[in-house]
Amino acid sequence: MKTINFTMPANYPLQSYRDRFHTVVDQVEVATDKDKMIYRITYSKLLLPGYFVVEDENGSNVGSFIHHCEANQEGKSCVHLGAAVILAEDLGVPLKKITVKTPSSHIEKHPYQDLEYTTIETTIKAVEPPSSVKIPRSKGKSASQNWKEGWKEIEQYLTSQNFTRGMIGAVQEKRKHVCDKVSLQPICTPPIKPVFPYEGEILARAVRHVISGRDLLLVGGKGTGKDTLCSTLAWIFGLPLLLVTGNVDETRESVVGGAGFKDNQTTFEKSPFTQCLEQGGITHYAELNMMSGDVTSIFHSVLDDNKVLPTPNGVIKRHPHHLFIGSINLGEGYAGVKTLNDALKDRLAVIHLPYAKNFRGMIERKTGVTSASILSLLEKVRSAIKRLISEENQGDSADTIRGYIAAAEHLQKFGATEDIKAEALEDFIVNRVEDLDERMAVRQAVRLAWAEFPVNDEEAHYEGGY
Repeated sequence: MKTINFTMPANYPLQSYRDRFHTVVDQVEVATDKDKMIYRITYSKLLLPGYFVVEDENGSNVGSFIHHCEANQEGKSCVHLGAAVILAEDLGVPLKKITVKTPSSHIEKHPYQDLEYTTIETTIKAVEPPSSVKIPRSKGKSASQNWKEGWKEIEQYLTSQNFTRGMIGAVQEKRKHVCDKVSLQPICTPPIKPVFPYEGEILARAVRHVISGRDLLLVGGKGTGKDTLCSTLAWIFGLPLLLVTGNVDETRESVVGGAGFKDNQTTFEKSPFTQCLEQGGITHYAELNMMSGDVTSIFHSVLDDNKVLPTPNGVIKRHPHHLFIGSINLGEGYAGVKTLNDALKDRLAVIHLPYAKNFRGMIERKTGVTSASILSLLEKVRSAIKRLISEENQGDSADTIRGYIAAAEHLQKFGATEDIKAEALEDFIVNRVEDLDERMAVRQAVRLAWAEFPVNDEEAHYEGGY
């Protein structure tokens, strides 16, 4: 452990850390210790807190920061340091020193933990969610939108994604119309920036379709970012987002709405889909291929030139700023899925979402994990499982991006010891496979990536023929 001087680099991603502060930090508390002010930072994905210490130095307040995580152990920057930088900015105290390679035992036994702390979340603006989240959502009421709210950040993001000035202008024009005509409704999620917006050419392709007024069908395996793409489009265009998950029991009535009872009279109660279609916004129908063709045919008149939805109470005209997005999964392990009929697909722009080419970078970006040992382990495990899938058609259920993300977060939070590595790989990757023989094959694949992967009781019994 050693303390070093901290100078913020010119390219330090300050705005990114500010945007992510409320997702990284759970709580900020303050206490006094003689002539020092101690700010204790509790992180959402870290077992131990960090301490931001403010003290007088030659008549001016300066700050120092101490914490433990995998990246800190390797002397690297991390989201925890980034949060401390934002806290320092909001307090108006320069961060001058940081402690690196701090052992967890030092934090666990630190005398600062015994101080009497007071929560200050309401006074530190970085702890509060971004202003774009603060939208009134009273039941039965709508909230108007201002297209300029958050536009500068959206424009900067589109520029970073290599959108042309012409494209950005078209997005801006579309957003103006949407915010003018579409109010925020209690049934929908407001259009807020995802923690990690969708990136790459697929985003530009989807944006062009939305500008052209086309509805979308997103096709891809687990973890390809279908939900993230929908949320990113909602944020960019200012469209409220309604997520509906299709299922085998869905009926035309459950899609459209059914009979209700009010004031001693039978009424027609509109479904959330029907309300969104009528009021404007994005309807994301996830797992669309779980529904039968008889049910999905209800969407045909919505998605063609008629733009109406037949209901028991007459047709409902589709809002000019309603966007329909269907999404379907590919790969093994999806029981009950059906082939979408051509009539429905003909009405949609079909986009196939690829897996992230840079797996390591994607895990790092989505989790904040920078530990080379953790990232390398997960890369090797994924490659071994991919090989098993390709050569023996086994292990598809284990190949889940969400599983790798969860494993990375688990390892960062609790430490990459041998026991925790086995725990993370088993609980988030291997044990997703239900078939015993296939699960044992996945365990062998993991062992090719990490030779020390222990044999558990189940595997010992399996190998012993018990």
